[in-house]
Amino acid sequence: MATPSFPTCTVVVDKIAYPSLARIDGQIGVTLRLSGDCPNSEVKAPLDVTLIIDRSQSMCGTKLNQAQEAGKQFLDSMAFPPDQAAIVSFANTAQLHSGLTGSRTQATNALYNIVCGGFSRMDSGLTSAYAEMSGPRRVAGHTPAIILLTDGNPEGAYADDVRAAANQIHAAGIALYTVGLGSDVNATLLREIATSPDYFYQSPSPDDLAQIYTRLAGEIRNVPAANIDLTDVVAPEFEIVPNSFSGAAVPQVNGQTLTWNFPQISEGSTEVSFSVKPTQCGTFAVNSSATARYDDNRGNRQSLTFPVPAVTVDGCSVDLTDMYIRDNNSDTGQIPSGNPWWLSPDIWVRHTDDGGTQHVNPQAGQRNYIYARIWNRGTTTITDIDVSFYFANSGLGLTWPNAWNPLPATRRIPFIAPGGFAIVSVPWDTPNIVGHFCLFVRITSAQDPIRDNRVEWDNNIAQRNLDIIDYPQPTDGACRLDQSDAYTDVIAFDVVNTLTTSTSVDVAITETGLPDAAQVWLTPGALANRWSSLDGLILESDGRLRITRFPAKLYGIRLNPSEERSVSLEIEAPGNSRFTVGFSESVRGNVVGGNSYQRYLPICPIALPIVLKSGTSVPPLCYNPTVDATVGWQSSSLSLTKGDSFSVTYQSGLWSVDWRQFSFVGTEGYPTEEDAKIFQGCKYANSAPYATLLGRVGGAGHQILGRQGTFSASETGPLYLRINDQDRCQEDNQGVVVVQVCKIKQ
Repeated sequence: MATPSFPTCTVVVDKIAYPSLARIDGQIGVTLRLSGDCPNSEVKAPLDVTLIIDRSQSMCGTKLNQAQEAGKQFLDSMAFPPDQAAIVSFANTAQLHSGLTGSRTQATNALYNIVCGGFSRMDSGLTSAYAEMSGPRRVAGHTPAIILLTDGNPEGAYADDVRAAANQIHAAGIALYTVGLGSDVNATLLREIATSPDYFYQSPSPDDLAQIYTRLAGEIRNVPAANIDLTDVVAPEFEIVPNSFSGAAVPQVNGQTLTWNFPQISEGSTEVSFSVKPTQCGTFAVNSSATARYDDNRGNRQSLTFPVPAVTVDGCSVDLTDMYIRDNNSDTGQIPSGNPWWLSPDIWVRHTDDGGTQHVNPQAGQRNYIYARIWNRGTTTITDIDVSFYFANSGLGLTWPNAWNPLPATRRIPFIAPGGFAIVSVPWDTPNIVGHFCLFVRITSAQDPIRDNRVEWDNNIAQRNLDIIDYPQPTDGACRLDQSDAYTDVIAFDVVNTLTTSTSVDVAITETGLPDAAQVWLTPGALANRWSSLDGLILESDGRLRITRFPAKLYGIRLNPSEERSVSLEIEAPGNSRFTVGFSESVRGNVVGGNSYQRYLPICPIALPIVLKSGTSVPPLCYNPTVDATVGWQSSSLSLTKGDSFSVTYQSGLWSVDWRQFSFVGTEGYPTEEDAKIFQGCKYANSAPYATLLGRVGGAGHQILGRQGTFSASETGPLYLRINDQDRCQEDNQGVVVVQVCKIKQ
């Protein structure tokens, strides 16, 4: 048989740095991308493959028979010659049944000569395969791969011995795929020793092996580049940020030099990323040099040079001008913000424009309100801040600006003082569609413009992913604590290939606050059986995946170019439970997005009788009144006798005496600098800042309560509360606060 002429695959490299205009106190992201493409052809790169089969006692019978049939199917897909295959088995010891050969008949006969019996020395099987793949029969330029099949844990060898044997294979640039058969396999170890987590395949029964080996035949064949060495020398004006590495591999670090080694890339884009920190201001190239060396699919060693991106660094002056909107609860405004960057706590939805700060799921087909909180972490006052709001249908990898629909309402904040914040809201006539949506907020001013369109790399933009629901949620006065029956929430979300080439993606599912009694199922739809393995999920007879532990992960979901598939999650939990379930998707090691579903329920009071034993003191009598900024004196429900001591403690909420012009603040009122800019003729108490909480007992004079403190009742009567702003000036007020008031002395 004549050796076929293999078309040459192409590899293109690119390098980007972001943001291009960075701050001296932030970081800069760097991504190196290799894009491979092979011409359409039934025959692509030639292969050298070793099949390792577990022949221990537990494999006897159907398992070994099916493994041999699946192996034969794999061999039938190979192009002998020039392809070569070797057959290794292991039990008490390893046995090389056939070295690398271009004979289909020889390899197939060797496969069927495997006889089972003994215990499992997985490390010996890996070592024998490594020796053959490193020996004289190996052909330079052929794509190397090893496929290990086992049905259990390694016996007679420690897990570290298995890891050491696998590390030899990795160091030689040989791709290692692992296949676990049945429910007794050590999936954690097999996933760990594979070249990457999605190189581990899970086969619940022997009947699934044929499908897995068919997929492996395609995966191994399409390799534009192998034995890749990537080197990047970072410029002296930057420091490499430790542990900032993501993507297809983790580099070795030697001073300013980063070196990545990985056995191969598939068609499409493969990326590695890291961060650097600038050490001075100016415009600089981020690297001195960056190169990729690899074997092409004809076996020739090639070298490519990456472009050299430059960035400008500012902010070296004493004053810091920087406003931000948080991407997550840990975000302090530093760049980058970190994951998850799609769950901004500074963007939330309310059913009415009530100034509340607790997020609720928006109701379909109704007017809801979007709120945004903007912070000033700098040392200068920032003025004329424009706030714009956008929404988009479900999707990962949403690009600016094409994917986003602007809301007609925008807001301008006159100024935010250093250390302060402002809250604005806009109406949102929510589509009459149930499902996952994304909200997007952009803030900009002449003093602090937007620098990059990646959410985690610019603190002037933020995103919150949420779910629009169509069932009525409890009103603020309602309570579900008496609902012990289970209720089912169904959440749909999309799994998306953000690339224009086929690729594998991983999906992770997490939870916070989910009761132990809850049950969760994932309905995969069109993605059924397209994963390489599952972790924390079990495939049930009805096709659903039942989650057995969190985080639950689906590895190696193979998607076509730009493919988008909807899956759904069913959560059966007691009606009185509150919880959050999160989803995130990674493409070749890089997180590309996620979503979060929150079951919202109002805080419900519990009234229990208080039983006093002899000698105990009377407990404090407490209430948690809500105080409205648009109303004058309001009852707190607490009655006091002259001489009683009472405490006041701020709990939650924000309010403003002019929400279009000034910030939302708590019960301590406005900072001195901002208070001085407000017209002073409307204060109820001239000695306190606007928006300070005031109190009055009966008909006595007012008291300045503020954020917290202990006070004495000068008269007998109910305790009244209000905002420090006269009734005649409250048309432009907005917001509510919740405080706790307690009688602490009879």
